[in-house]
Amino acid sequence: MKNWKQKIKPYLKPTMFISFGIAWIITNGWAYIMLGIGIYGHINWAKTIGGAYVALLWVLGNVV
Repeated sequence: MKNWKQKIKPYLKPTMFISFGIAWIITNGWAYIMLGIGIYGHINWAKTIGGAYVALLWVLGNVV
C-alpha cells in the first residue's frame, strides 16, 4: 500500500489540478461554457456552436 501512495503522490499537487483545469478549458471546456452562456442568455449562435461541439464530443467519446 505504501508503494501505491508514493506513485500517486506527485499527481495530487495543486499545480497539477491547475494545469489539468487549464488544459480542459482549452480543449473542451469552452464548448460547455459557451453552451451554458447561450442557454442562459438566449444567444442562438452560442447555443448552436457549443451544442454542436459538445454533441461531437459525446458521439466520438462513445465510438472510441
